[in-house]
Amino acid sequence: MELSQTDYIHRYYKKATNSEVTMAMYLGLRDKQVLSITLLQAVARVQLQPRWEGMKTKDITYMIDPQEATECSATSETVRLALRTTEAMCLLHPTPMHYSVVIALRQASQVVLIWCDSLKRDGRQAMKTYSQYYHFLETDSQCFRPNGAYTSPLTIRTITPALPMQDNDTDCGIFTLMYQKTLSDWYGDAAGQEFTEVRINALIRELEKVTNQRATEYRKWLRIHMHTWWKGNWNEILPVLPSKVGGDGKNK
Repeated sequence: MELSQTDYIHRYYKKATNSEVTMAMYLGLRDKQVLSITLLQAVARVQLQPRWEGMKTKDITYMIDPQEATECSATSETVRLALRTTEAMCLLHPTPMHYSVVIALRQASQVVLIWCDSLKRDGRQAMKTYSQYYHFLETDSQCFRPNGAYTSPLTIRTITPALPMQDNDTDCGIFTLMYQKTLSDWYGDAAGQEFTEVRINALIRELEKVTNQRATEYRKWLRIHMHTWWKGNWNEILPVLPSKVGGDGKNK
């Protein structure tokens, strides 16, 4: 007899959990369930290896959203260096009961920010904040002020593509992971090369292929296969170089 989704998860994810709380997270892989932010971040760190050196996934909302009246949490030098030197950054943008993504492409003084939201929510304020934050990273300030007016030598362009909309209220996490996968696949080919308008448009066309049907298929793939490669190890994995790029960042 075929197992139900719940029974399948209880049977095959038992070795990857040591508490009922963790099992409850894995149950979020069932249809019509919202992924917890912890499980989403875990999948984002390790899904679809290899992860490229030159591409990272981060959630920096605590550094751009004020924890007090006027200031955000301090930006560490490690995070500042990562954001200033990473070519392809997938920035998770969680809000209450919804997840979005900002893709940040940076080469030299050029930054392109792409707003990816499966509910087509207005991202203008978020994009303004991320733009200001990238300018802030070029200063000596430690804490970002969202209402500040930062300037820098950077040229920042924002893009809000018309992406397919999810047809339910539970798949935003799945769409988020697929946006990350799309960026990873694209960067595997684009690493070490100039991010021309042609290449950026190619990325947007791939993002436009993230549909409800693909989200349903991907959720099922995660539910069936995640236990084979995820053992509950929450440590960061080591990045690798894309096959077309050598250690010096130049094409082979």
